[in-house]
Amino acid sequence: MAHPRRLASFVLFSAMIFATAVKAGDHDEHHHGHDSGSIEIGLSNSLVYIPNDQTTAYGLHVHAIYTFAETPIALGLGYELIAGEHLHQTVGPMFCYRPTDPLNLCLSPGVIIEGTEIAWSAHIETTYEMELYGVHIGPTLGFSINAEGTH
Repeated sequence: MAHPRRLASFVLFSAMIFATAVKAGDHDEHHHGHDSGSIEIGLSNSLVYIPNDQTTAYGLHVHAIYTFAETPIALGLGYELIAGEHLHQTVGPMFCYRPTDPLNLCLSPGVIIEGTEIAWSAHIETTYEMELYGVHIGPTLGFSINAEGTH
C-alpha cells in the first residue's frame, strides 16, 4: 500500500512544481505590451498543506483573467477545489499584477464552501511563467486564509 501512496505523492508534487497556465491569444508578444487585451485560462494542480490538520490534500485551481491592453493589470474569476478529509471549494474575483513579464502576483478575496457552510476567504498567489510550445508553465506558490484557518 505504501508504493501507490508514494507514487501519488510524487505525481502531485510534480504537478505542483510544474503548474500550467494556458493562455488564449498571441504567444509571441509579451503579456503587458499588447495593443489589445488578452484572456488567460489557467489550470494548476497542487499539493496543499493544511496546518490545522497537519495533512496534505490534492488541490485544483482554475481561473479566467483578462489582461488590459498596454498594462500589467488583469481581472478575472478564480476557483479552487481541495479534496482532503473535508472537500472545500473557493470562488472569488482575482486581481492580478505582472511587475515583470514572467512574474504574476494575484489577490483573490472570495468565499469558501464546505458542505452547507459558506465563509469568507482570501488567496494570495504568485506564479513564475515560462513558455513551452505555446503553453505557459511554471511554479506557483499560494497562501490562503479563511475563518477556519490557513493553507
